[in-house]
Amino acid sequence: MKKLLVPTDFSENALSALLYAMELSPVLGAQLEAIHVYALPDTEMISGTKVHQAVEDWMHSFIEKGRKQASSQVADLPIQLRVLQGLTEGQLIHVSNDPDIEMIVMGAEGSGGIGKKWFGSVAETVARQAHCPVLLIPEGTSFSGFRHILFASDYNAADPSLLDLLTNFAGSFHASIHFVHVEKPGEGSAYTKIEQRMLDHLFRNGTPPFSFEMTCLHADDITEGLEQYAAQNKIDLLVMVATKRSFWETLFHHSQTKEMILQSKLPMMVFHLGD
Repeated sequence: MKKLLVPTDFSENALSALLYAMELSPVLGAQLEAIHVYALPDTEMISGTKVHQAVEDWMHSFIEKGRKQASSQVADLPIQLRVLQGLTEGQLIHVSNDPDIEMIVMGAEGSGGIGKKWFGSVAETVARQAHCPVLLIPEGTSFSGFRHILFASDYNAADPSLLDLLTNFAGSFHASIHFVHVEKPGEGSAYTKIEQRMLDHLFRNGTPPFSFEMTCLHADDITEGLEQYAAQNKIDLLVMVATKRSFWETLFHHSQTKEMILQSKLPMMVFHLGD
């Protein structure tokens, strides 16, 4: 059975991600597994207890805290626990290569409070390099299903396998998909080719069984263009494709973009070519 992997640093945002995943897992028919990665060698002691055992105890306490705050429908869901030693980013990326891991659900902030440590390093690195989709959850965001999904499209986003991944996911929620391409003034338009590639795939077997629309926006700032569109169209999930260059690199180059996402209440899912 597929799994949702939920990394935790025991912060409030990690708790939000756990609660979100608990509500999401029955809809996707996936099991839950919470994971924590610690850096200290297991020979170290915490209050007389070896690190690994201490972390396992913290994990059990963390899960129980989540069960107490979860809705009655999901409070008793089985949750597997995994504790690993090493570098957090490296271990999470390695574990994401497991074919049983359907998705990583993690907080956009961590115990640092302002989110820079967690999002700026761990979450951003995992989101870019994981071998499965990554769903980033802003602190305090609760799951209520998805009705309108924004897919930020560039040429890589028109990949058939990613379109299938997106439409299958959206189908689980009967959600409408908004394919949105943002062009800066003066850029040569590549949208026509992108749109045609997507349409050819979506209509390959006839009219697709879901609603969608395609939009090309012109904005000085890609982030602001997507943010405004999301607000105007009641978007409740933003989906992007992580690539080494182009769209992702442009989008995350400036620190103000990270701050915008940290302040946003909009969950963001990251796909990768090959997911």
